[in-house]
Amino acid sequence: MRSFIFILLAALFLGSAAYLGNQYLFDRDKNIGFPPTLPKSAADIWALRLVTDVSKGAILDKSMVEWGLIPSDRDGAPFLKMEQMDLTNWQGAVFTRSLKKDVFLKDTHFIRPYENGYHKALLGEGMRVRPVTIENLDDFEGLLPGDYVDLILTYVTPPHAVRSGETVVRTILEKNRVIALEADGGKSATGGKSTAKPLSLALSPEDVELVSMAEAVGELRIALHGGAVSGKTEKTTKKAEISASDLFPNLKPAPAVLGQTRARDIRIMRGGETSVVTLTPPVGK
Repeated sequence: MRSFIFILLAALFLGSAAYLGNQYLFDRDKNIGFPPTLPKSAADIWALRLVTDVSKGAILDKSMVEWGLIPSDRDGAPFLKMEQMDLTNWQGAVFTRSLKKDVFLKDTHFIRPYENGYHKALLGEGMRVRPVTIENLDDFEGLLPGDYVDLILTYVTPPHAVRSGETVVRTILEKNRVIALEADGGKSATGGKSTAKPLSLALSPEDVELVSMAEAVGELRIALHGGAVSGKTEKTTKKAEISASDLFPNLKPAPAVLGQTRARDIRIMRGGETSVVTLTPPVGK
């Protein structure tokens, strides 16, 4: 019995000693037993942000955007976030509204090439789509919808023209937006493979009429125009026209010999006699 009491007292003593030592002899971390305190903000979230102002109808370009850190109070917004974004799926996307610099982008700001209404977004207000047959389209393999081109007409002046038979080149339209490209040029007038291919352009109603007339006069070619990435489509009105004889003066035709257009009296003197003969132009002249 005494042994049991001794063991009980010893256990009580050792337990008390351990408790007191833990309380006063060792440092106590007051946070033990509670979850550690973490910063309130979550992991950084990055999304596409504009570095410049853009206009409605502009095509998304890498020079317009950068990855920006989303503010913590906006991390739930449907921005184009880095971990969810595949930039290859957005090539050729068109802005459906004008936006200011530093705006974080959403998918509602664009329309992509395979989505309904894409060509309409490229067109702009009051414009028309007009397929145009282009002779040198193969020279521009990298041409894409959204690029800008100048339209150049080449024709030979007809026989009744002042400079009949001359080759004339004229820039009829400048800075017209490409809407779509066609792959096959079809057949030429001689039955062989044609080098001319159709190219769909955004044109005003007046320019549609001009192009229709130009196609009846001669052949159309293009030159690439450096359009701004902002989507602004201001046009210059100055158009150049030059003929072959302007570049090469030796090609100028000789002056035409003027024929007789009216009756003339010719005085003839033979010895002491003088007579007058009236010369008339040939009938039908």
